Amino acid sequence: MRARPYDLTSAWHVPAPRQECWDVLGDPRMTWPRWWRGVEALEVRPATGTTGSFARLRFRSPVGYALVLDLVVGAETPPERVRIDVDGDLRGHGDVRLTAPTPGTTRVDIRWHVRTTRTWMNVVGPVARPAFVLAHAAMMRSGERGLRRHLAERSGTAGPPAP
Repeated sequence: MRARPYDLTSAWHVPAPRQECWDVLGDPRMTWPRWWRGVEALEVRPATGTTGSFARLRFRSPVGYALVLDLVVGAETPPERVRIDVDGDLRGHGDVRLTAPTPGTTRVDIRWHVRTTRTWMNVVGPVARPAFVLAHAAMMRSGERGLRRHLAERSGTAGPPAP
């Protein structure tokens, strides 16, 4: 069964300066599991700087399955952009761009270009695609909420709730 391609996009709106968001998202120790519910670190190998950092993470879907992904930071332009190469249950890359639409706020645009590698996902993909896309969107909303909460706790402010 052939791999199924997915082009998944998300936009996070975070009430924190871009540099603060970059410091958390671009942490070479891949500390996402500390603040992103449903993400578990299985192995982390930080590099000097962000480029070359490796993490094997398990993402637990809200609909009952989990994906194990090997993430390697392929390129970065701090604090604006990072490219992440992914292998494992999905194969491809992600592109994350941080912009500051207004002072003290950050927009994080995330685009994943991936293909499924698990046989069961390839088999059910034509029918389950909408569920996979919705599960991805829910997982990404959880990431946005977690990042907002984490940054608010670090700065000592509550901040407005995530949309």
